[in-house]
Amino acid sequence: MCAAAFGQVDVARVLLACGADVNFHDKRGGTALDIANEKCEDEMAEFLESFAKHCA
Repeated sequence: MCAAAFGQVDVARVLLACGADVNFHDKRGGTALDIANEKCEDEMAEFLESFAKHCA
């Protein structure tokens, strides 16, 4: 979630490669993609959308 908020695509890539759940929901129901969109982190949002599509 923090990687998404700060646009750290490389960090997100490593976390997801280690098994992090791209669809994890925080206590308010948001995902990393929601946070990336809220923070206008477009590169991160595109990365997360692409990753989620390929893992579905």
